[in-house]
Amino acid sequence: MLGGIRLVRLVLGLVVGLGMIVAGVVALNSSGVTCGGQTMHPGDICHSSKGGNRTYSQQQSNNSSSGWWLIGLGAFATLVSGGVLISAAVRAKPSTQNYGAAPQFPQQPYPPQQTYPQQQVYGQPQQPPAQYYGQPQPPQQQGGA
Repeated sequence: MLGGIRLVRLVLGLVVGLGMIVAGVVALNSSGVTCGGQTMHPGDICHSSKGGNRTYSQQQSNNSSSGWWLIGLGAFATLVSGGVLISAAVRAKPSTQNYGAAPQFPQQPYPPQQTYPQQQVYGQPQQPPAQYYGQPQPPQQQGGA
């Protein structure tokens, strides 16, 4: 998600870019040649502290190229700002976010294994296992000796 200041900067970049495009289109569609806000006529010379002196035709070419530069830079600013805004909006969809992993439980075999009692063979007596307490007992002999 975009932070507040970053969002403001991107929206401002979008607005400025669109404004530059409009200003460039207006500059290209103006019928007169201007120098410092004053309309020029053929034979006039534009005196500029930055660019020196320019004739009417030079200033006309300069005004035209300025319009194209405004449109180009405005389009760039608009595309970059708009692209970042759109990509942030697409990434911030709540339905695609993972809000936490599911709790993990120990793995149990499925189905649970059941233990069955030892089967008794019928017809033979079952003898319990011998248990010794304390000192081991010697085996007793059977029969009379």
